[in-house]
Amino acid sequence: MKWVLAVLAIGWALCLLPMIVAAGFAALIVSRLVLGLFEGPSSALIHTATHREPAP
Repeated sequence: MKWVLAVLAIGWALCLLPMIVAAGFAALIVSRLVLGLFEGPSSALIHTATHREPAP
């Protein structure tokens, strides 16, 4: 669970990298589309990690 959340966080950060290099409308649209792909499973994973019983 921790590794998947870490991969999603790194993916979010990498999605915003093109905005530093070329801040144009096309870069904004593509960055937001790819960011949406990483945001999709994040809600379910965050809720699962939050409501999971702690290890003994």
